[in-house]
Parts: sequence; C-alpha cells; structure tokens
Amino acid sequence: MISRKKYDKSVDIWAVGILIYELCTGSPPFESDSKEETYKRIMERGLKLPAYLSIDCKDLINKMIQLEPSNRLPLS
Repeated sequence: MISRKKYDKSVDIWAVGILIYELCTGSPPFESDSKEETYKRIMERGLKLPAYLSIDCKDLINKMIQLEPSNRLPLS
C-alpha cells in the first residue's frame, strides 16, 4: 500500500503477520524514529526477528511478511 501498487486480499496476510509479530514481541516490526525511515524499512523488508521467538513462530512470520504478495503463505 505504501508503494501505491495495486493490492488484493494478500495484504491481509501481511497484516496478520504484522499482528503476530507485535503480539509476540510487544512492538511493531518496522517502527523507526521517523515515518520516512519506517516506510523505508517496510519497502526493504528490514525485518529483524528476536532470538527468543521459536523457530516455528519465526517461520510463520517470515512466510506471511513477504514483499511479493504471491510469495506469502496462502490462507488455505
């Protein structure tokens, strides 16, 4: 949505991945000091997963938060 490209229901998969990250860590995954830096981290998928997350949790988040919508974990 930030890049102003057309999007479909796969944006919801991204959003759920973000929510899972926030629920597990207590903070947003891309938050920075400025809006511009936050947007940059989103566009570059500057995602850092804390070491304390389980391998399965990291795997789920990584599969949901993919820049390319067709690479995201399908809901089925």
